[in-house]
Amino acid sequence: MLSRLLRDQPSPTVIQAVAAVADDACIVLLGRIARTRPDLADDALEALRDMENDRAAAIVAAIERDAT
Repeated sequence: MLSRLLRDQPSPTVIQAVAAVADDACIVLLGRIARTRPDLADDALEALRDMENDRAAAIVAAIERDAT
């Protein structure tokens, strides 16, 4: 249910909830949100940074590299 909300109706609250239980699919969705939703980008990046996950770290690094 959380992944569906993240995909269809992302919000800061949903991002925080998903971050605690994120699987690879949710991590990719958070990355997409960070790249395409300026209003939610900070929340998505914060969630990704807080995860101890190699894929999340790689997504953050790619987004930060592209921003420069």
